[in-house]
Amino acid sequence: MDIKNDNLQLMDNRKIKSIPMLFMLFVFMSSCGGNSDTISGFEPEIPVRKDLRIYLAGDYSIFIGTVRVLINGEITRESPVEVIEEFMPGKRTYLDKIILTRITKTRFLETEEEQVTEQSVWQETNGEMFELTNEYGNEYVIDNAFDRGLLNIPPLTSVNGTEHQQISFHTMYGGSVSGPVTEGEREITLAPIENIEVGSNQYQVFPLIHKHSYKYLFTYVDNKSGSSVVIDRNLWVSLHKGVVKRVKVEREYSRFGVLQSETHWDLELESTNF
Repeated sequence: MDIKNDNLQLMDNRKIKSIPMLFMLFVFMSSCGGNSDTISGFEPEIPVRKDLRIYLAGDYSIFIGTVRVLINGEITRESPVEVIEEFMPGKRTYLDKIILTRITKTRFLETEEEQVTEQSVWQETNGEMFELTNEYGNEYVIDNAFDRGLLNIPPLTSVNGTEHQQISFHTMYGGSVSGPVTEGEREITLAPIENIEVGSNQYQVFPLIHKHSYKYLFTYVDNKSGSSVVIDRNLWVSLHKGVVKRVKVEREYSRFGVLQSETHWDLELESTNF
């Protein structure tokens, strides 16, 4: 028996059997557009976000736009602005909520003047956002003194058509003597998702309309008892990027209902860190 020749014959048989296997693999990769690095038919699935993102301490968004102030119907100030909205660890506690401090820094580009305001906010696990305080640090109270926090962004993905909510509230002074500073109402209208262009980017967004009004119950800072504020705010909210565009008109009225001032804000998202 020639063992050497038998071994060679066995190796030749293995080569012959391997040719169809290699050929089939080549045809499969060619039909999928594959190469030595990737096979397009086996790309990993990208998870789809179903709720508004949960903000974390350190997150920020930068907006650019314009502000225009009118008094007695005449423009008294108009300026391009840069607005940085930053979330930091909260300074307050409420129930078991994870409270964040939302710091808004507004820079008026024509004069380099800066304004800074703070609000305490929290989110539920479905992305729903509540404001615990207003920009003066006074807490929002809903229904009774034990229910705190004013809805800002409702659950977005539950909307099948236009949804509407109306909420009555007070703001409570948090000093040595606690008491209601203002009483008011917020109406929130949420519309179905749409596509908009902001800068050079396209976003799928939920349009959100706030009609927010309140009256001062006593003289507080520069606001006289009986004076009132009416705010019309339009927000366009992306599940991944949060608010990408906002338009706000704020009107201040005297106790006699006379319009004192009117401020228009028009802002678009420029960048975020997420």
